[in-house]
Amino acid sequence: MRKSLIIVAAVLALGACKPTEPKPTPTPTPTSALYPRPTCTGTVSAIHKRICENKSLDWLDRVLQKQWEAARKGATAEKVKELDAAQAKFLGERDACKDDACIAKVYKAYIIPAAKPTKPAKPAAKPVKKPPIAKPSPTPTPRWRPRGPSCASQIGAEAAQRLSRQCDRVNPSRLCGVERSCGSLRRSIRRGCDATYDKPGFCKRRVD
Repeated sequence: MRKSLIIVAAVLALGACKPTEPKPTPTPTPTSALYPRPTCTGTVSAIHKRICENKSLDWLDRVLQKQWEAARKGATAEKVKELDAAQAKFLGERDACKDDACIAKVYKAYIIPAAKPTKPAKPAAKPVKKPPIAKPSPTPTPRWRPRGPSCASQIGAEAAQRLSRQCDRVNPSRLCGVERSCGSLRRSIRRGCDATYDKPGFCKRRVD
């Protein structure tokens, strides 16, 4: 019995003398974000208070947190250092703000907009054939032909021109050339004066 106890004590002593292997130290994973989210409870800083009281700022803070969290997943040590430097710069700029507009501007400067899907290119529009431009109809040549001597040959060019102008004024047809006879021009003037409501002065006196 005594020998058995001695053997057990010896085995335990040998086990106690065996060096223990150190456990491997786990590699620390980078935190999801450098700066903490505002708790909005208890004593908070002036910046956190503004974010807690403004839904738009709170939303911007959440968006930036998710962006940096996604960037840090699987990032190399060098990339993590870059993110830490960017976050430290961001905090300095944000905490220096004195109003909500300034805070929002800083957040938006660091938030990377999501890539929008490119719209498929629209097919090229077929050229529209323009209808041919209709040519204006030529002005019909009046069928009137002078008969007899012209008014210019009868009373002279100046007087004939005066009758021609009076005829043109009261006759839309404009067939009042000096090549017509003076009697024809005077008849056209009388007819035009009779048909015109706002009569010119020469209609109110006898036509020469």
